[in-house]
Amino acid sequence: MFNFLKCKIIIPNGDTEEIQGLATYIVSWTKRNGEYSTDTKKCYQAFTNQDEAIKFKKSLEDAHRLIGNTSGTKVTIEKQVSGL
Repeated sequence: MFNFLKCKIIIPNGDTEEIQGLATYIVSWTKRNGEYSTDTKKCYQAFTNQDEAIKFKKSLEDAHRLIGNTSGTKVTIEKQVSGL
């Protein structure tokens, strides 16, 4: 499963050992969690499918527009591939 997303990771532990990892797409955003604009928390959600990450990012951006958020609405996607 997910063979197309596998990446090789070399672990130096005396003998070199190779293990398999997955490429992931990390969607991040900042949420308000208090009364003041400085009361924020960084949130993350990981996906193994880039299309799903893009859909989730768009849904967060749409939600910001729907409720009228005007600041702190940046949503990002970052591809993570260990060992590269």
